[in-house]
Amino acid sequence: MMEKVAVIIPVFNRRSLVLDALESVQNQTVAPDFVTVVDDGSTDGTYESVQAWIHNQQQVASKHKPAYQLLRQQRGNAALARQYGMSATPRTNFVGFLDSDDRWPSDFIERTTKTLGHDQGIIAVSTNRKFVNTTGVELQHDDCSKLAKSPLKWMFRYGAGVASCTMFRWNAVIDAGGWDTGLESAEDALLFSQICLLGQWKHVAGSPVVFRVHQAGELGQAGNLSSKFSDRFERWAVTHELIFQKVAEYVTKADQKYLGAQVGNYWYRAGKTYLESDQRTAAVSCFQNALGWNRRLFRARLRLLTLGCLWAQ
Repeated sequence: MMEKVAVIIPVFNRRSLVLDALESVQNQTVAPDFVTVVDDGSTDGTYESVQAWIHNQQQVASKHKPAYQLLRQQRGNAALARQYGMSATPRTNFVGFLDSDDRWPSDFIERTTKTLGHDQGIIAVSTNRKFVNTTGVELQHDDCSKLAKSPLKWMFRYGAGVASCTMFRWNAVIDAGGWDTGLESAEDALLFSQICLLGQWKHVAGSPVVFRVHQAGELGQAGNLSSKFSDRFERWAVTHELIFQKVAEYVTKADQKYLGAQVGNYWYRAGKTYLESDQRTAAVSCFQNALGWNRRLFRARLRLLTLGCLWAQ
């Protein structure tokens, strides 16, 4: 029996970008069984744009055509949209979460599901990724093979923005607790940190997934979620503190030290961001938290001394 694949796409105010994402799904060498788009309260005609696209696809004869569905919810967040999408989609073997401004290479599903199908102990498979600007110029290319070797450490250091370039075993997402709908950011870090404790995370080479980098209004559509909040580094630090508490007992002492140092780095970056906007009290608090996690983070100590905080001595 063929293993089934679902694709969940949350979207907010990206009436044309989401169509590019959908085209990349439609052009897969191995078609998914279900594609669910969740409109998160768009106000720019995104819902109608996707609705028309799905209608056109349904008029085209195809041997294996995905079952498309378009859902709408009041403005919430990406985690809520993804969780809603999963709850409304028939359970499959594998599930991919494609951001509405990203694009899969044509063999993404084929490569990732082939690897997942080899071993029930494999819970996630990632490909490489590349970041491009609004004109298509490549800004960065990431070889994600090191992610598979040590996913928890990799995500603590580089972030967990790998949803679009990863195919998951559906049961692993459920067993890890699903998407935390109360988080506005770093919700992927929380979920993926739990998933990677459940089995093997693999990497497959080949064409990368395209991540588009754009700011709000740059394309007349909603920008990248990673830049949505001015206090995002503090949010990430708080979430990674929570993650550390959840995973500490499952990792070695050496890994605990490494992960704790990365939490300190998040607090340091939060402090720098606050200092740049002259929010000195908030900056001091963040630098103190950074030292609390990593006493050897001398740059945080230096910042505190420069700010006249005797605590740093």
